[in-house]
Amino acid sequence: MKEPAEPLLRRKGKDSLRFYPKVPQSDWLEKSDLGEIPLFQSAKLAKVRELLLKWQREAPEEKIIVFCQWRGFLTLIGRILEEEKIGFIYYTASTHYLCMLCFYC
Repeated sequence: MKEPAEPLLRRKGKDSLRFYPKVPQSDWLEKSDLGEIPLFQSAKLAKVRELLLKWQREAPEEKIIVFCQWRGFLTLIGRILEEEKIGFIYYTASTHYLCMLCFYC
């Protein structure tokens, strides 16, 4: 899998600073961003959406921090938040264990 040199302008899931983490290129995500196919909703992603929306409803002034090992999954969450019009910021770091966090506001 090759990685794109620059994020595409049409790419969904950019944060409030218009940043998109570097992830391997994905044909199905690009097709989803273009509206050619729907974004796949796994059970895990559906539960994350449900919890984020519930927490945001219950305490809209609070910040939510999501830790995730895979940047690709964070970009899926970013797409959900963009869809729901919830502002968020990616904070990513590459370490031996590839630990990353995503801070939603």
